[in-house]
Amino acid sequence: MKTRLSILAAFLLYALPATAQDVHHFVRFESGSTLAYGELVGGTVHELSGYDLLTPGTRTGRTFSAAEVKLLSPIDPAQVPKVIGVAVNTMGAGRTGPIPNPRFFAKMPTSLRGPGDAVELPPEAGNLNYEGELVLVIGKRGRHIPAESAMEHVFGVTVGNDFSENTWYGERNGVDEPTRLISKGTDSWAPIGPSIVTGIDYLNLGVEVRLNGVVVQSGRTSELANGVPNLIAYISRYMTLQPGDLIFTGTVGRVQGARRVMEHGDDIEVEIEHLGLLRNPIVNMMEVAHRASPSVIQAPTSFRVDASWPKPLPNNWIIGQASGVDVDADGNVWVLHRPLTLTEREAGAVQDPPLSACCVPAPSVIQFSPEGDVLRAWGGPDSGMQWPRSEHGLFVDGEGNVWIGSNGGRDQVVMKFTPDGEKLLQIGEWGETGGSMHQSLLGQPADIAVDDGEVYIADGYGNRRIVVFDATTGGYLRHWGAYGSEPHDDELVAFEPGQDQESFRSPVHAVRISNDGKVYVADRVNNRIQVFSKLGEFLEEGFVAPNTLAMGSVWDVELSPDANQTYLYIPDGTNQTVWVVRREGLEVVGSFGRGGRQAGQFGWIHNVAIDAAGNIYTTEVDTYKRVQKFAPVKR
Repeated sequence: MKTRLSILAAFLLYALPATAQDVHHFVRFESGSTLAYGELVGGTVHELSGYDLLTPGTRTGRTFSAAEVKLLSPIDPAQVPKVIGVAVNTMGAGRTGPIPNPRFFAKMPTSLRGPGDAVELPPEAGNLNYEGELVLVIGKRGRHIPAESAMEHVFGVTVGNDFSENTWYGERNGVDEPTRLISKGTDSWAPIGPSIVTGIDYLNLGVEVRLNGVVVQSGRTSELANGVPNLIAYISRYMTLQPGDLIFTGTVGRVQGARRVMEHGDDIEVEIEHLGLLRNPIVNMMEVAHRASPSVIQAPTSFRVDASWPKPLPNNWIIGQASGVDVDADGNVWVLHRPLTLTEREAGAVQDPPLSACCVPAPSVIQFSPEGDVLRAWGGPDSGMQWPRSEHGLFVDGEGNVWIGSNGGRDQVVMKFTPDGEKLLQIGEWGETGGSMHQSLLGQPADIAVDDGEVYIADGYGNRRIVVFDATTGGYLRHWGAYGSEPHDDELVAFEPGQDQESFRSPVHAVRISNDGKVYVADRVNNRIQVFSKLGEFLEEGFVAPNTLAMGSVWDVELSPDANQTYLYIPDGTNQTVWVVRREGLEVVGSFGRGGRQAGQFGWIHNVAIDAAGNIYTTEVDTYKRVQKFAPVKR
């Protein structure tokens, strides 16, 4: 069995192709208390500031000797939505070109391991086989991706070993043996690494597999019957590819007379030209220490304000109270503000006569690039369309449509727009409300979330409910109040900390839906988050700063960007902070920010949104009228 140092040395030889200037080798590593992404250059690992591989950030200035760190799976399993493999994808044996319907299977993110990690051999597995493969890392979301543009969706590539219990895979004995899912998805049966490489032509690379130091398989990635473009086009026809998805592309070359069945103590290596060497020992399952793979996805409680974001607004624009924010699938940031909250002096340039050279109210809806440039802007009281006097809450759905709410007494509507501001749908009627049991009218709706063709409305400042409509037609579907009960509009006693609160209090301020279908509701004045199924069944509740009086502590809800959405971020406009809450158990684990007027401080913080890299965007109302960006600081 090779030593760790000799394996690393072999990897470094392949980590330096001739055109190294455009090639990057990203690793995930552990060294003492440091757990981070890094970039490998020669024998040095440069720590990176980001905690998402797809937006790795910049170098922190800290470096580590590559020989002294523990290399992990180069992408955090918590950031991998799905792992897909393809079977029977090698040319030969009658296959000379693309297969019309390649055979795909699923592996699990928990099956991922890194270089040197043990591959577990269950005692009942009598036919565990290896397959060295090129693995794609998807970097761009897409559905129905044309083959000619498929390569644009690949972030980088790595080395993988697809382990299968092939007797189980055949499912010949039915329920008398484990199923096909387990034959591919068992923990540790998808090691990858040592790095994820970008900027390299990977369509014709040499692949070699060695068992206990002896070559047992060799081939080239050009031997794939369905190449990378075909695979991506085919898969994306049936399922959305998401950033972080992994695709094992299939084994290449033939195993000529070599042993395929793994035994305890075996040492298996996969080496791909210019990508590196992946070695893993085979170990009896019960001899492996079972623990979760360490994750760089943590609950950051320390953030650094980016005072340069956004960039100065064009057209002499200024924003009023910022009352909504969301991040779209491309990482662009949408902000909703209230032009009518600007004072005459703040909007001096549009007074008659002008009071000053500055400023002009910006349109109510503004789309910013991740860098802070204005991409689009539309809507507002001067837009020519009927427009709310008090904009409240913004959500961008999976199709890119923009939804806004309105909490003014003369408003009472939720509206849906295209990204360019064309109105598609209105729910509710201007100036009309009918109470918390009404099936078509709203009561000063505060926030919106869209999921599976349904729009969930936090309704709101006048009503005390979540109400759900069809997101295309606007047809009523269902509603519920606190604890999933019928809402009511009866007068409530004054709030006191610790007393039972059987009803939502106005405002029901925000709603968000997690990937696993849970509905999170911000019951602001009651200082609590309530959690429901999408049908309105009450699941649990958690309290945040429960002794808070005045306007309450739970103003919005945002989910962390890791695959498990481990944390909630809760802005608190009364205590002027952002609370970090573990989603499992709804326990407060930290906070960041304090009240004040300087950059990085808060005044009436109203909403939060988070991008894939963990950057948090905040809005402020009242007299503060501000949008800020915060980048997580690694611990």
